[in-house]
Amino acid sequence: MVLALAAIASQASVAGDNDDPACKVALDAVMRVLETPNHQYMTRTEGSEGKPRHSEIINTGVAMYVESGGKWRTSPMSPKGMQDMMTENQKRAKVTTCRLVREESIAGSPVGVYTIHNETDAAISDSTLWISTADGLPLKQEVDMTAGDHEKSHSEVKFVYTDVKAPPGVQ
Repeated sequence: MVLALAAIASQASVAGDNDDPACKVALDAVMRVLETPNHQYMTRTEGSEGKPRHSEIINTGVAMYVESGGKWRTSPMSPKGMQDMMTENQKRAKVTTCRLVREESIAGSPVGVYTIHNETDAAISDSTLWISTADGLPLKQEVDMTAGDHEKSHSEVKFVYTDVKAPPGVQ
């Protein structure tokens, strides 16, 4: 569960200068994903020889559910709590730069592709975020992060916004 939530928390790194148009688009997209019911499919690899770990997050807009190791759990953090944490993280960012690097499409939907570099006391991350130009929601994200004593990780997240409901039998 911690790995999946860490991926969301890494999105909180999209802080920077809120007057920077590219950072504003990226930050707005990350905040909107917490307000919009969605299902996230994540793959995370830690270290140079790490085995990929798969997990999922379902956000109903009211509660979040995390799947790891084949078992679903209710997240201790609500989408609103996650937004509050992200707002606090934004204040702690030392360096943040954002750039719209290109436009392309995913499954026929036009997207803007943004790169985000962020540095805090805890981590340095470089993200690529594919944001739908139609509704401003992220469709895909890749994050390379170095935390602590040079612990490296790579995460890939796919966002789906249709047919979102709490998993059956969740604890």
